[in-house]
Amino acid sequence: MSLASIADLASSSSSDEDEIAAQSSSCSDSESESDENDSESALSSVPDAGNSEISSLPLPAEFRQPAKRRIESSKPIQKKKRAVEHTDGTFPSHLYLEVPANGDVDAMCLSLVAAATEACKKLLSQSGSAPEPPRNNTDTCAGATIQPIEKTNRHISISRPFYLQKHHIRDFVQSVRDAVASQPCFSFALDNIGVVLPNATRQLGFLAVPVTIGQEEISALIEAVDSPLNEFNQEKYYKERLVHMSIASSSHQAFVAMAAKRTSVELAPSQRQPLPLLRVNHVSCKIGMKVYTFPLKSL
Repeated sequence: MSLASIADLASSSSSDEDEIAAQSSSCSDSESESDENDSESALSSVPDAGNSEISSLPLPAEFRQPAKRRIESSKPIQKKKRAVEHTDGTFPSHLYLEVPANGDVDAMCLSLVAAATEACKKLLSQSGSAPEPPRNNTDTCAGATIQPIEKTNRHISISRPFYLQKHHIRDFVQSVRDAVASQPCFSFALDNIGVVLPNATRQLGFLAVPVTIGQEEISALIEAVDSPLNEFNQEKYYKERLVHMSIASSSHQAFVAMAAKRTSVELAPSQRQPLPLLRVNHVSCKIGMKVYTFPLKSL
């Protein structure tokens, strides 16, 4: 895939990453109920002594109300900002393909993040801006705070982020299951170059790795799930899209500037090598905190 074609395809394909990152896990399952009868029966089983002398004695320590302790912390509490205001009974949702663990892919991702960090530093030095301090111990390099995405969270999106009401979940899950059941299992491969894409608000950048082999099969899955999405009045996936896996993100000013230009990130020739094929045998859908999997047709 040429760098020019990556830049042309990249428009609007990354806004799903920002929505997903901003989706909060606070949508809890409201179906669980507490049993209040146990506590009431426990209280009624305590005998009444009926003795004023005994009842006037001080309570044992375990029955006294503990004094409130003030917990102090030097670390400020940071909350994720919601992209969409939370509404009770509405669950953030997302359709995607899991990326199987692979050592060669992990090594390539680390190299691309390091290359992006160096490009970010170079842009800072050229502009004469002072580097931002590192925000935590997981930053890849001091001065260019690019946060790698955990390898267990890497995925390929096949839908925009969307929101489902509770009473629609069961029917939507079945509709997606039926839509992908006839789609065959397949293999895909990733490129060994990256491209920095902006989010919808242009305040965050994502380092993405395009898919090379398997684009047709992934596009077929996108079209297949468009039907249930449309059935439940959800937006279809982007017409102009770059099928990719995001591997890092940052709100660093230099990185956001790179995203605005859809900057490509290349590895040194010695680091470039063909990556192995990765197998896909199911589609995943996260609704609230629950993940559903839909098997593809075995060949």
